[in-house]
Amino acid sequence: MNKLEDLLVLNECDHYTGLTKELKGLLTYKLFIEKKSSIVFLTSSLYEANDYYQIIRDFTDDVLLFPMDDFLTSEAIAASPELKITRLETLLKINDEPKIIVTNLMGYLRFLPTKELYNQSIIDISKNSSYDMKKLVSNLYQTGYSRETIVNKTGEMAVRGFVVDIFPLGFDNPVRIEFWGDEIDSNKEFNVDTQLTIKELDNIKIYPCTEFIVQNTQNFDNEKQRELIKYYFPGNLLGFLSDKKILIIDEYNNLKNSYELLFDEMNEYKTTNDLEPNTQFMHDFKLENDSIYYLYKFDDGISQNHFNYASSELLSLTGNANSINKILNDYIEKGNKVILCLNNRHQINKLVDLLNNKNIVITDLNNIFDNKINIILKNISYGFKVGKYIIFSEQEIFNSKEKNVTYNSNFKYGQKIRDINKLNIGDYVVHNIHGIGKYTGIKTLSKNGILKDYLQIEYRDNDKLYIPVEKMELISKYSANDSIIPKINKLGGTEWQKTKLRIKKHVEDIAYKLLNLYAKRENTIGFRYQKDDEMQIEFEKEFIYEETKDQLKVTEEIKKDMESSRPMDRLLCGDVGYGKTEVAFRAIFKAILSGKQVAFLCPTTILSLQHFNSALDRFKNYPVRIEL
Repeated sequence: MNKLEDLLVLNECDHYTGLTKELKGLLTYKLFIEKKSSIVFLTSSLYEANDYYQIIRDFTDDVLLFPMDDFLTSEAIAASPELKITRLETLLKINDEPKIIVTNLMGYLRFLPTKELYNQSIIDISKNSSYDMKKLVSNLYQTGYSRETIVNKTGEMAVRGFVVDIFPLGFDNPVRIEFWGDEIDSNKEFNVDTQLTIKELDNIKIYPCTEFIVQNTQNFDNEKQRELIKYYFPGNLLGFLSDKKILIIDEYNNLKNSYELLFDEMNEYKTTNDLEPNTQFMHDFKLENDSIYYLYKFDDGISQNHFNYASSELLSLTGNANSINKILNDYIEKGNKVILCLNNRHQINKLVDLLNNKNIVITDLNNIFDNKINIILKNISYGFKVGKYIIFSEQEIFNSKEKNVTYNSNFKYGQKIRDINKLNIGDYVVHNIHGIGKYTGIKTLSKNGILKDYLQIEYRDNDKLYIPVEKMELISKYSANDSIIPKINKLGGTEWQKTKLRIKKHVEDIAYKLLNLYAKRENTIGFRYQKDDEMQIEFEKEFIYEETKDQLKVTEEIKKDMESSRPMDRLLCGDVGYGKTEVAFRAIFKAILSGKQVAFLCPTTILSLQHFNSALDRFKNYPVRIEL
């Protein structure tokens, strides 16, 4: 075996069953490299899409995420700007080269501009070419760029005389286009803080910064995707890929059920908001691609011709070194090939020292030994068993938490002070270079015969620093207790630099202590609480209100933490009245049923009394002693 995907054989069928999550990702990658086609991997929820994106990213960099919020969030409240940027960056990265795009049902159904219109909206700027400046600004508006005094983040443009500054999607830095009449004299990438040129550019491609593209108009009544159908029949994600593409469906029945719920949700929303019955928010759910594969965990009820891999997930390797060694040695004795996949050399050395097992061999996928515990340097998300192969990931070896999804994005967010209304005269402010000073108002000064507004910052010995209003992001408000008056720095002095160095050293010390603390936590075996029994279930049924989805979700997550052998480290946040107390009571009861006492700490005497009375009422049917 040279690669993990060699474990899977492709058969002449389009339904595959008996696949764990990890193997679904691995099979997707195998189809990708063998078919040499772009793939859209479709799952029912955003959570699943994030998870599969992480799994597949362990095997290839040619994977993109196209995530979309749930219906009510995007339609009634506000679509997530972070998810929007991820979608836009995915669209600009789709080209003639094959890619894997992971999306959820909402992303798959989303109204998009057609590929033709999207490509027509890409603005191509070349040095020494002709381009009408007013037309450029108009085109930038139509493709989602907003006009500001100065560009500070992705999606902004600024116009001054014959200069247009743009922060294009996908760029690390903004660009400056200088005109000489209708001719482009120069294109420069520049630093947003110093405004200094980084490098000259011969050509710039500016991709749309919106999914709402309509030609020949800038006066949109409503920039919601449902409005696109008024202008043309919208495209979808599949339309951005070449004709040769594969659609992979994860758990089709789940997908179908999700769409039925979504359909009911849309109809209810139309009725509640007095919308026309024929209002379309997105495409209908249809699977019309020529090449479609269906992946399932179980083969129950699959009537079509299918191939079953009969794989299974693995339990965590819990206990001390002796018990872990026994589990691994038992696998070997039964004729299995055992492979432990670890992310780095440090983890490998740590595990070898911990187990001290004579059967361990450090190797690679090209050299897997029988009757040995093969440890290899390989990053996978979840372990699995398929055939005679038992393959562990760090998730099962170290009982580590699931990975947080990170998406490689070039999007730059604005920062520092952007609104003059957030500053009051007398406020203390911090300049990165000059340190702490006092804001004393706006002064109008003449420079080269031109009047401009400046922020006046007063430093020690009555020294003044003037900052152009359009560069106010160079300062930030001093954060401290209102009653504390900070020490003002001296302009040109070394005191501020020494302060920064001292704080940096202090932060490094704190970070070092935290790393040591969490390293110890990783190696500590905590108390494993018992699983839910009939009394726990009965207690939860007595809750007089209907639980919210979030309550149920975090309750299950906390229970999972409590039932694991790893010390729990969890912070639950929620506003007043959102049901945190009930979640706490369920965790408390679980602890009590495992023979533990619980301390419930409150910030004030009044709040502790309120919770005491609530607990007396909630636990009244159970032999639980509660004291204040």
